[in-house]
Amino acid sequence: GVNQKENYELIINNKQTKIAGEIYLKKGINNQDVLFTIDHPKLWWSNGLGVPYLYHLTFRLRLGNTIIHEKQSQLGIRKLELVQKKDSIGESFYFKLNNVRVFMKGTNYMPSNILSTLVNIENYKRVLEDVKDANMNMIRVWGGGIYENDEFYDLCDENGILVWQDFMFKKLTEASDENFLKNVEQEVADNVIRLHNHPCIALWCGNNEVDLVWNLLMKKYFGFELSKEANLLSSILAYLPPAGKVDPKVTDRVMKAYDDIFYKMIPEAIKKYDFNSHDYWPSSPMGGYREPMTVNKPQSGDAHYYVAYVNKPFSNILETQSHFFSEHGFQSWPDKKVVYQFTTPDDRDKNSAVMRAHNKAMIGNSVLDKYIKMYYKSPKDFDSYIYITQVLQDACMKLSLETHRRWMPYTMGSLYWQLNDVWPVASWASIDYQNNPKGLYYIVKKAFSQIIVVPSNYKNDFMVNVVSDSKEPFKASLEMKILDFSGKQLWSKNVPVSMAANTSTAFFKTTTKELVDKLDTTQIVFSVKLLQGNKLLASNLSYFSAPKDLKLQKPVITKLVAVSEQGYSITLTSDKLVKDLYLDIDEKGMFSDNYFDLLPGEKMIVSFKTKEKTDNFGEKLKLFSLTDSY
Repeated sequence: GVNQKENYELIINNKQTKIAGEIYLKKGINNQDVLFTIDHPKLWWSNGLGVPYLYHLTFRLRLGNTIIHEKQSQLGIRKLELVQKKDSIGESFYFKLNNVRVFMKGTNYMPSNILSTLVNIENYKRVLEDVKDANMNMIRVWGGGIYENDEFYDLCDENGILVWQDFMFKKLTEASDENFLKNVEQEVADNVIRLHNHPCIALWCGNNEVDLVWNLLMKKYFGFELSKEANLLSSILAYLPPAGKVDPKVTDRVMKAYDDIFYKMIPEAIKKYDFNSHDYWPSSPMGGYREPMTVNKPQSGDAHYYVAYVNKPFSNILETQSHFFSEHGFQSWPDKKVVYQFTTPDDRDKNSAVMRAHNKAMIGNSVLDKYIKMYYKSPKDFDSYIYITQVLQDACMKLSLETHRRWMPYTMGSLYWQLNDVWPVASWASIDYQNNPKGLYYIVKKAFSQIIVVPSNYKNDFMVNVVSDSKEPFKASLEMKILDFSGKQLWSKNVPVSMAANTSTAFFKTTTKELVDKLDTTQIVFSVKLLQGNKLLASNLSYFSAPKDLKLQKPVITKLVAVSEQGYSITLTSDKLVKDLYLDIDEKGMFSDNYFDLLPGEKMIVSFKTKEKTDNFGEKLKLFSLTDSY
């Protein structure tokens, strides 16, 4: 309890910079400001834009010559802001990092295991390595999960992954008694204090979908009319219990709790403990900070969008705009290896009790059946059904992710639902519970590349956009062709590209009718490549008919396998177009690409990264494509 004088020192980057001084300590908590300057600082950048540079700090407390305490931390220097400015149609919603407008490419993260104590730093490293490798720059830590451990945020700092951090409130908040509110206040304070110094933290968000749920409840139970902008929710109303009369006192109490927590308590905690150094957003999704009940208002704010829940064809994606998609997705089953682990042979029917129990979506397998019928031929067996659900998810999400990027700068964020699973289940995830990348993972990796080329065909309008996240302009050439499924060229055009930095530009526009006039759309594919001399910057394919209507021929695929330094190299060629080629092997490892289309006569090299070499890898590697599924 006696006051004593002690010495402290702050060491930056291993004694490159050292600040020392004295501090008089008394019993209890002592605060000491340590001021320092870093000249010409190296900035922290998100993945894809630059190095996420971190300064390493060591703080030591000495009594005489004895070190009595030492603490290490890391510091990233960056300027980050959520820009919400009035424009001609509403209000913008985008992030600027170090004065650069950044399209946020990412995902929603949930706990990696239903038993959170089983998750360790190795799990975090694997997850965030997958995120980084898939060209993402943001993760939304979802408000229905947990506040992750310090190691998670340290790794986000190191990998340049920004974090949209929800507070842990999901769907509805009813409790409003004093003890509950005190508990909330302490929870918020603890986590803001713990996390606010991480350069990865991009945004504090009050909750997940509480404002959205209130839209539904107000319509269903209280008789209020939804705004026109919220009409996307109308199809979900049918899944709620029958409407009943609600005591107005209950309504008042719940609304007061909502206001107390999300408009008073959390903002005050951020002001007190974070010094308002990060922006705050009360609920996701919302149409405006002070405009509750404006969910899915495309002119402002963020949106959650699921084409299956609004009961529309995939083309509705092209009609549903938002400045920022903080959630969107489509379901599929995990890899058959995972499904086989929780089923017996008798269970392997999509309508079995076990299969139904492993799909927790409120409209479940019936949605998959509906959309399979809409776009694909009926799968011939159980394994083909599992495969087709992933191909279906790929088609939907390819359209979503590429469309969102093509719309920049109107749309400046696309965080798909979801990255991972907490148990073996049919879900919207891109990586299943056993860490197998689903087809969606490879779609994400390509759609989130720094430079992409996007063909779009909608209502007789056909265009090709080049989209770039690069901070530098460049020149290139678009090589466009229409081929039949044997590789015969039916049309071609080359267009010069002069691409500005960090933008999306259409370099080719025509009508679909003019482009494919007199061609059989069930037997052609549109191929586009973005080239700098002989260097391929990006490529893509587009079709003019639904997959079920394509007159695909059985391909003869040649594969050549060679041992490589990190595993195996697989060279693939085919005499016919191969649609949705799935490389399947029971060995542990990661393909560089999977679930892709292969043009006739073109060589495709896929690597398989593994630590364990196996005999007869080429024989064990199975190839399965769309024509094998029916």
